[in-house]
Amino acid sequence: MSDTLDLGDYFLRFPEALQDKYGTTFGVGFQDIKERFAPVGLGSRSITVDDVLAIFDVSLPFVQDWTKPDREELDRKMNDRERPVAALIRDLRSVEYRREIIVALVNAFRELSLTALVLHHVYPDRFAMCSHHLASQLYVTGPTVPTFYIDYCTELREWARRRWATPGIRTVVDAEFALWTWYRLAYSRKHADPVHHGRFHRDEWVQERRALRIAKALNTTDRLDLARSYLETDATVAALIAWRELEVVARTVSGPGVLREDNCRALLRKLPPERFPRGTDGYTLANLWDRRNQVTHHGAEVSRVDAKRIVDGVTAFVEHNSEVASAGLRSIP
Repeated sequence: MSDTLDLGDYFLRFPEALQDKYGTTFGVGFQDIKERFAPVGLGSRSITVDDVLAIFDVSLPFVQDWTKPDREELDRKMNDRERPVAALIRDLRSVEYRREIIVALVNAFRELSLTALVLHHVYPDRFAMCSHHLASQLYVTGPTVPTFYIDYCTELREWARRRWATPGIRTVVDAEFALWTWYRLAYSRKHADPVHHGRFHRDEWVQERRALRIAKALNTTDRLDLARSYLETDATVAALIAWRELEVVARTVSGPGVLREDNCRALLRKLPPERFPRGTDGYTLANLWDRRNQVTHHGAEVSRVDAKRIVDGVTAFVEHNSEVASAGLRSIP
């Protein structure tokens, strides 16, 4: 296996990971629960209390890690409401990720874990169980529980859509199962192996996804402030955030001909002189970008000194182009 991450391979190893942890692969149980929930996901029938309780059957692993709900209490949570849980889940079928419905479901079940576990079975193409261990690896955060869960699922969807070397991952649930397998091999006390850890942390696409997650809801200035805040704790992440902003701003202020340039290093060298702060040029910034390729392609780490130079250089470029934009040229985001 190469040094890059192949999530499809970890998905194929999911039964092996189940066998190792639980002593069985739960093959029959998984097939039965999939068939049971298929008509619910298709809208052919509504979800019932019995459906939810079936998730905790001994033929499945969930009862070993979650507390099985009390039937009477679960019935009250699902049905003693103006909009019963069945109606809320049915409404989710026709929308992507409707926040108000997720909020209502979390309020109904009184917890995210049960909400996520149910949605995982009804709509596996869009929703997953939600592992906080995996969320921390993917740099998923959120100001509220529903927002956190939606961000977690939409991030997993990006992982499911990626074309991995080994095919097979089709849904958000598949991606989560594969990542869970990777996590056990990389971090469990029994099997912790630096090889698996290294594949994740050296993979170019993974590094870029993580940096993007960190910077997601911030504007350009705030993202660079965030990059600066990482200089002391994770200089490589600081550099990754800055590199992303360098590419975004460079592509935004470039002319039509330059914008089509796929290679960012070449793009920087083609920008007109007025786009650069005094004392710098396209070659200066292209050299900063070269360090990025060493990190994302070869797993190199960035020292605090180098990261500060990168963040400072990108910040000067961004601030200069903000001033240019205010003078009437093309603005940046």
